[in-house]
Amino acid sequence: MLSTINANNPDENVAVNEPPDRPFTHGHPGRRYLVAIDLGNDEEADLNDHIVAAAVAMAKPGDTVTLLSVLDDLAKLEGSDDMAFSYVGAEEANADVFEEIEDERHRDSEILEGYKAKFPESVHVITEVVLGDAERRIVEIAEAVGATAVVVGKRTLGTWKSFITHSTSSYVISHAQCNVMVVQLRS
Repeated sequence: MLSTINANNPDENVAVNEPPDRPFTHGHPGRRYLVAIDLGNDEEADLNDHIVAAAVAMAKPGDTVTLLSVLDDLAKLEGSDDMAFSYVGAEEANADVFEEIEDERHRDSEILEGYKAKFPESVHVITEVVLGDAERRIVEIAEAVGATAVVVGKRTLGTWKSFITHSTSSYVISHAQCNVMVVQLRS
């Protein structure tokens, strides 16, 4: 259930390991893709561009693509549960913190709209900004939208740093009930 594409060399062979009952169909009409984009870090801009480029190349007329950004700001909200962004619980939240989160949501929505414009009109594109833990929200939303595949990015980290840090892409690969394409920039 893993596809890997080298964003620095798109002509490089793509490794696909898929179960026989859920073939990776490379965008036949009616497929649903969830494209997770990390907008919380300016250093991810190049990777995000490559993630979207991979999704644009994969999507065919009639497909649906959900562009997703997850705001990982739950710690800012006192007593908040992991949930999709909504105004539920807003009364308990500090007004300044809530305003900051709302500003981030608006900023992410505008960036996602820019990415949406890169897709042809024949592809239905939805943009979503949600609140929560990125890895869990990606898996939950992939299931909720009936995703055929999830497209995520992976940073290239040194051996020591990758040993001590948890990878969102690794979590998604392990827990998603659909195919996962990992786009990686190599330095």
